[in-house]
Amino acid sequence: MTTNRVPTLFVLGGGRAALEKAKQCGAVHIDKYEVVIPEEVDGGIQAHVEDPTIALLLLDVAERIYVFPEYADLLPRLRREKVVVVAPGGHPLCAEYRCGDLCS
Repeated sequence: MTTNRVPTLFVLGGGRAALEKAKQCGAVHIDKYEVVIPEEVDGGIQAHVEDPTIALLLLDVAERIYVFPEYADLLPRLRREKVVVVAPGGHPLCAEYRCGDLCS
């Protein structure tokens, strides 16, 4: 019997490098892409959003949400205990939110 597990790790932003890392840890990568190249997505899950607030609809099931600074405007709408900002320790967002490496 095969079961499909709903992904519970999400990555907001970070571009193609974040997509690669998201694939490694089984996360859904949500970002705005000019062009989607299927070979780059192979083995991962990618969601393209025109309006970043649409990403909020996908995050109800999240256990952990990794947020790059370009999606910082969504932070007040996310549950703080689920958020990890992907930024170096001295970044201004780290004063209010937990910061760390992607998929840590």
